[in-house]
Amino acid sequence: MAEQTKIEGVYEIKIVQGPTLRAFEDIKKRLDDTKGAIRDMNKATRELVAEEQAINKAIAQTGQATAEQTAALARNKAQRDGLNKTLSEAVLTERALSAQYRELSNNLSGLTEHGLRFRDKMADATTVALQQSGIISELGKRHEQLSGAMEKVDAAMAADPKSYKMSTYTYIYQAAYGSPEVDQTTPEITKVEVSADGLKAKLFVSGLQEGHVHELQSAGVKSAAGQPLLHNMAYYTLNYIPEAGK
Repeated sequence: MAEQTKIEGVYEIKIVQGPTLRAFEDIKKRLDDTKGAIRDMNKATRELVAEEQAINKAIAQTGQATAEQTAALARNKAQRDGLNKTLSEAVLTERALSAQYRELSNNLSGLTEHGLRFRDKMADATTVALQQSGIISELGKRHEQLSGAMEKVDAAMAADPKSYKMSTYTYIYQAAYGSPEVDQTTPEITKVEVSADGLKAKLFVSGLQEGHVHELQSAGVKSAAGQPLLHNMAYYTLNYIPEAGK
């Protein structure tokens, strides 16, 4: 009799959570399919990189590219650009599906209470603890001190596009750890607008690459007193460019 009650209890849980289970299974299948597609695209990218290296090696041996080699490199680049875009979209999809997968897993394992996730509770508790310790207040004061210590840039230097240098690259997404930097490009900084307070600069860039890491060097920018920037290197991964910005 006890065993029968146990079995009925299990079936009762499944009936209540039926929609969640179906959604969980659907998300898991989509997530697995997306991961498989990413693996296939990584393999294709590695093959294209190897093909490009072989062509460039052959060109280096002869000292001049043939028309066929030039055309092959152009086709290779077009294919890799397309793959990089599709791969970037797939990676974003994988992240979104992974988040949904975790949410549904929390629901099924009972970690959800009144719509508030376990991690949300921990975040709230951490925020309260930081406020009570005075750390957040101290950080606010430190921010004000640093802002007051900032010096204005030399407007002419900061407005000169030659004061900056930008390059881009990406990595091969693969199961093995690490990857060389591949598909390097050099976007052009066409214009710079310096703010009236001399603390900010807006760069206009031609040739941004979706899915690439963008490295910005600002070695030519100095303060009005001739001091260099404390940190003149910046990095940003551009995952997506809205259609309006293309």
